[in-house]
Amino acid sequence: MDKIGRNEPCPCGSGKKYKHCCQGRPGNIIPFPTPSDKQDGGTFFEEEDENLTFMERLGTPNQATGVLHELRKALENQDFNSTAKMETFVASMIESRQDTPESDFLGLSPNQMHSILHGSFDELGSIFTVSGQIGPEDLPAIPLLKATMALLDFLIESGPVKATAKGNLPKAMVLRWWDQEFGPRTKDESFRSFLRPVKEQDCWSLYFSRLVIRKAGLIKLHEYKFSITDRGRKLFEQGKLETIYHELFVALGWGVDWNAGRDDYRALHPLVQQSFVFNLHLLGSLAKNRTPETTLVDAYMKAFPTLMEDYNSSNPEMLRAYLNGIVGYGLITYPVELGLLEDTSDSMLLSKGEYRISPLFKRLIHWKL
Repeated sequence: MDKIGRNEPCPCGSGKKYKHCCQGRPGNIIPFPTPSDKQDGGTFFEEEDENLTFMERLGTPNQATGVLHELRKALENQDFNSTAKMETFVASMIESRQDTPESDFLGLSPNQMHSILHGSFDELGSIFTVSGQIGPEDLPAIPLLKATMALLDFLIESGPVKATAKGNLPKAMVLRWWDQEFGPRTKDESFRSFLRPVKEQDCWSLYFSRLVIRKAGLIKLHEYKFSITDRGRKLFEQGKLETIYHELFVALGWGVDWNAGRDDYRALHPLVQQSFVFNLHLLGSLAKNRTPETTLVDAYMKAFPTLMEDYNSSNPEMLRAYLNGIVGYGLITYPVELGLLEDTSDSMLLSKGEYRISPLFKRLIHWKL
């Protein structure tokens, strides 16, 4: 049988690259025993292998186990007169399975999931597209686009502005943004003065927006001065909101590190950003109406059950609670910034949030599944 490339989708159907999945395991794909195997006289593991996870040592079936059982069943009634024909049959079956929708992936196939996890935005055109009209009336519902237009307007009006010693936006720009965004919500002047930030790091939303805007090529930092780029000025003056939004969408999903500016203890697992398009697919599938955040997180963890294995913890319940927090943050925060998700929670209740996809989601996100 042809050798599987390290960067090819793993034959077990996990959606991961082969090198990150079954390559290091004995025989590449392990015929993990199941409880029924033990009842039939089999043993769990004659020798302990350090590459096996705790659950695998217990004989808990996983996706690789299912593939092997399917292969065994399919081979039972076949009569091959050469090894080459058997290998061709097995390869064809595995290839077919890679294109079969999985319920844990909410209808996506392993091949589609692999493309989502490892492909660039331009490479995902066969899975989804982002297009549609956006007007000035949509700005209040799209925090990232609203912040972008405010920042571009400021730079056109003032010209290049000097950055701080740390390369952040100056205090004057931070205060102007804060007054426009939060000032009207706080009528008490003394309380508003107390809340006003003194530096960009005090406003994570502005800080992250500025990173995305710069990554999108709309502003630049040169010789410690922020200024609008020629492309940014042209798009702003022509009112090309759809194009600006598209640039921001790509920069947020594939350009900026979601952990920028976050403390280590609150750092997101890289997979949460890597699965950005799957996150949108999950929201589009499950959050058409008011949906608890816990339901969305549970569906995500079902798609990526091995996520817990990447953390070293002696308390599974505490680890799951921690993962619920960071997965929920990644699932919710960035679609909200893009105006694709609405918070439908009852603010009077001290409970988990509830969310649903916005009309903008239905207008802009087009699936080709």
